[in-house]
Amino acid sequence: MTLRTRSHLRDFATLLGGLVFGALVALGIGFIANRDDAGATTTYAPDQRTVVIPTPSDIGPGEATAVDAVNLFLDSLVQGQNAASLALLSPSDRDQIRNVAVWDSKQASQVGTVVDYSVPVVVVDPGSNTATATSTLTLTPSLNLINGVTAPEASATWRLENDGGWRVNFASSVIEPLYFGLSGSDPDIIREAALAWLRSGGACDPSGAAGPNAVFRGTIPSLTDELCQTAAASDVGDVTDLPINEASQGLAASFGPEVRIWARVVPLDEPVAASLVLAPVDDRWVVVDVISQ
Repeated sequence: MTLRTRSHLRDFATLLGGLVFGALVALGIGFIANRDDAGATTTYAPDQRTVVIPTPSDIGPGEATAVDAVNLFLDSLVQGQNAASLALLSPSDRDQIRNVAVWDSKQASQVGTVVDYSVPVVVVDPGSNTATATSTLTLTPSLNLINGVTAPEASATWRLENDGGWRVNFASSVIEPLYFGLSGSDPDIIREAALAWLRSGGACDPSGAAGPNAVFRGTIPSLTDELCQTAAASDVGDVTDLPINEASQGLAASFGPEVRIWARVVPLDEPVAASLVLAPVDDRWVVVDVISQ
């Protein structure tokens, strides 16, 4: 085989590879955009979506419509393709966030892990070239000492802007966690969770008693140890919000300022004068600390 022949074959292979790659990209984009602009429900099927991760040179001018922009952004979050979702943010957002590592951290703390979402309702204001899109996010619920409680759902209001193409303005968007059991919750359910923790010896293995996707802080280990070494209380006091004191400041430092929204306190008068702090994790109440009264 001559050098000229090998050169022709390489050129042909390169051309063929480019055509195949282009077809796959087009197919992926077709899957991503498969939502009806009129707002018809589309069932989420992970194996039917392909997100093409943009490189810096592929960021381009944005999406043709606000509907396309928010749907592609949410699809990227669901797929865990944070480079793709970062490329769909507004220029001002990207100036602040700068790279995927920073975006990973910001998304984890302010949104959470998105596993699904309702079809967004998009309202466009032609006069200002802006839009809002509202949807409900389904999240992976958890509790940790970095991001606090991640609720099982959140209400999202996305702000979008059009500057030659539609993008999500994350800094102006609002994510409101929908914590389990806070709206019209029955205090007796929280009291029963506290009593169950005491009767099952939760104080002797507080980390194990916290269960999956949760954590026990242990502000005052001596209080927890004392509870472990005494008989379980037969009753507990009334459920209250977290008071503003030194203990709550420590909890806020560990779980974030939102602890004052979701935490509930159950006091004990005997066998130890202490209070149990509970958090809503997924669909249950979990004891996350023992503090002094």
